[in-house]
Amino acid sequence: MRNLGLRSPYDKVGGLLYFGRMLDKIRSHARGELPPVYQENLGKGLDEKCATFLRAKYSLIVEYVNEGLTDGAILQSCFAMGHRPSEDEIYMWNEFMRKRGWNDEVSDALERQKKEQGMISRSEIETLFQFIDADEGRSINGNHTNGSARQKSIADRIPCRF
Repeated sequence: MRNLGLRSPYDKVGGLLYFGRMLDKIRSHARGELPPVYQENLGKGLDEKCATFLRAKYSLIVEYVNEGLTDGAILQSCFAMGHRPSEDEIYMWNEFMRKRGWNDEVSDALERQKKEQGMISRSEIETLFQFIDADEGRSINGNHTNGSARQKSIADRIPCRF
């Protein structure tokens, strides 16, 4: 377990999961505090997914971080250079990210990481976000299979016929 001072991937900036963590990693790297294993994936993996979702260039996000812009200002800059997602797009992004590693094409990689970090017996770790939190010493968020509050509120209004 490592305490790197990085936000949980569940923490939101402007309603988006993971974005703040990506910025924290960039800042930590600029200060020379990001461990090599994290440096290998800067701009790749979940970082790349986030930048692609926003249709923003990762290199420009790094420049904005290094210029000292706030999280909100960086996000607004991403919207200006790429795409301002709708509420529905943000919902889909959050659901996609929250469940990453759970019964998808990265499930095998997640299991390998759990084995490498001595967490193979931790059956409650089913997603990348849960693995990240466990690896960095945070408690595990178990809501990836229960849906979001928005999904529940919609389901509460729809009568069940079975």
